[in-house]
Amino acid sequence: MMMHNDKIQLLIAEDDQNLAYLISENFKIAGYDAEVHATGTDVLRSHESKFFDLIILDLMLPDISGFELARKIKKRKRNEPFIFLTALKSENEKFKGYELGAEDYITKPFSFRELEYKIQAILRRQNRQMNSSKDLIVEDLVLNTVGREAKVNNKVFNLTQRESDLLALLMKNFGNYIKREEVLNLLWGRADLYTSNSMDVHIARLRKITGKSKNLMIKTLYGAGHRMISKRSTEQLVN
Repeated sequence: MMMHNDKIQLLIAEDDQNLAYLISENFKIAGYDAEVHATGTDVLRSHESKFFDLIILDLMLPDISGFELARKIKKRKRNEPFIFLTALKSENEKFKGYELGAEDYITKPFSFRELEYKIQAILRRQNRQMNSSKDLIVEDLVLNTVGREAKVNNKVFNLTQRESDLLALLMKNFGNYIKREEVLNLLWGRADLYTSNSMDVHIARLRKITGKSKNLMIKTLYGAGHRMISKRSTEQLVN
């Protein structure tokens, strides 16, 4: 995790002046360095010249949607984690965000304590990755756990933090099942409908990546969980 000083660097897109002020002041008191902007244009301008440890994006901005802003930030391929702030409660909206690579959602109204807890959980996962081995290799799949990049068959894929963590678990437990509930509690901090659906989105994304492999696949067995196996295996499992 890169830092410009000892404080955690946060970039926040929030156009509600009162909420932006409250968030900024609470983060300042908690010891964070929080930069708050009311437009996506200003966020992109600041992001161009600075690295941030985490980015918080309101979905409803005056000039650009939070989803489109996330797409533009991801194109810069710096792998900074981000979460969405939203007043929306639609499952489809949340799944859209997870597909874009969001680490989490905060639904308005929310408590600052909840927001800070989720930020700390994300940053702890990053620190664990930084302290672990850099590369994992299983057959023709190489995962860089620091840069969150998967390389398979000469193709490189950028991953979110959770995708990287999930792929690492599958690789470290190659051939063995990893139970859904255990993974959800470990990576999401809870096991419920939303996190389970989010995990399904990430598994689908990882299947597209392993689909480029000559030898590997991810299989699912109801009641047992998921595992990575060789395509040479003759064991028939349920997709």
